[in-house]
Amino acid sequence: ILFINPLHQRHGSTYRARNLKRLLSKNHAVAYVEPRRADSTPWAWLLAAVAYLWTGLCAKFDILFLQKAMVVTLPCLAVARLKRKCVIIDFDDLDSHWQAPGWKACLTRAGEYLMPRWADAITTHNTYLKAYLDRICPKPKYVIPQGVDSTLFNRNRRDGDLRRQDLGLSGKKVLCFLGSFTRGSAADLDIILEAVRILTDRNEHFVLMIVGGEGPLEEQYRQDIERLGLTRRVIISGRVDQKEVPCYLRLADYGLVCMRDNMSNRFRVSLKVLEYLAMGLTVIGHVVGGTRDALGDFCFLCEPTAQSLAETIQRVSMGKLRKKSARDFIVKNLDWEIFVPLLDHVIKDCQRAKML
Repeated sequence: ILFINPLHQRHGSTYRARNLKRLLSKNHAVAYVEPRRADSTPWAWLLAAVAYLWTGLCAKFDILFLQKAMVVTLPCLAVARLKRKCVIIDFDDLDSHWQAPGWKACLTRAGEYLMPRWADAITTHNTYLKAYLDRICPKPKYVIPQGVDSTLFNRNRRDGDLRRQDLGLSGKKVLCFLGSFTRGSAADLDIILEAVRILTDRNEHFVLMIVGGEGPLEEQYRQDIERLGLTRRVIISGRVDQKEVPCYLRLADYGLVCMRDNMSNRFRVSLKVLEYLAMGLTVIGHVVGGTRDALGDFCFLCEPTAQSLAETIQRVSMGKLRKKSARDFIVKNLDWEIFVPLLDHVIKDCQRAKML
C-alpha cells in the first residue's frame, strides 16, 4: 500500500492519517508519505504535485490510499489508474470549506468533486459526510470512525513531569482548548475567547490554556487576546508533539469546544473532544453533527454564543458538576485498534472488485 498524506503535521487530519497507516501496517506492507514542512504557495503546490507524480511512477504498490482528495495528489491518482491499481480516498472533512477564499479553495473544491469518481472506494468517519459523498458519486463508501489512542490518552498513565506550577497555574481553574491555529481547528476559537473574557471579569481564578500553536490564524488570535485584555489569562503552549499532549491535559479542569452549526462542522468528528473525554476531562461547549451524535451525551452543552458558554462554565464549575464517564465507551468503541478488521474489510472488498 502506498499511503499519501499531503498535509503537514500541524493538521488534525495528519493524526488520523498516521493512525490509519499504523493500523494498515499490522497486516500489510505500507509506504507512508507526508510533507516535512507546511508551504501553501502556488509554487509549493506545483512541486508537491510533481513529487507525488514521481512517487506514483517509481513506487511498487497494489493500493493507493489517499488522505483527502487534494489536487496535489491527482497526478499520483492518475498514475495508479493507468497502472490499474486500487485507489482508496479517506475523507475526514471537506477541506475546501476551511480554505480562505481564493485559488486554493477553488482547486480543493475541484479535487473533492472529481477525485472520488476515480476512486475504487471511499472511507469517512461519519454518516453526514457519507451522505454528502453518496450524492457526489456512487462508489462504495465505508465508515471508519474517528478514533483515539486510549492508551496514550489515559489520565492514569504518568509520562513526563509537567506540573501546574511550571506554567503558573497553581490555584487556578484551568480551561483548556486543544488545537493548532489552523482554520479547521480554531475557526470558532473567537467565541471561547469572548467567553473567557466574560468569566475573568467575574472570577479571577479562571485561566485558558491553549495547547497548540502554528497556523494562519495565530497572529489574529494573539491580537484578539491582547485586545480583550486576556494577556495574563491565556497561556499558549506552542506546537506540542502528540505524545506530550496528555501531559498538558492532565493539568486542565475543563476541556472547551465550540462548533458553530454549519455544514463544515456537521461533517466533522472533533478529535479534541475525543481526547478530552479519553483523559477524563469535563467537556463544556457546543457540538454538532457527528460529534454531537457520538459524544454529545458526555458533554455539558450550551448554545454557540460566548454568553451561554460562559454561563455554562460558571454553572458547572460552581456546582462541581460531572457527567457520566465516557472512557469505557471510548475504549470499547472508539479506540483505534478496534478498526483493524474494518480496514482489512475495505482492502479486501477493493481488491475483490478490481479482480472482477
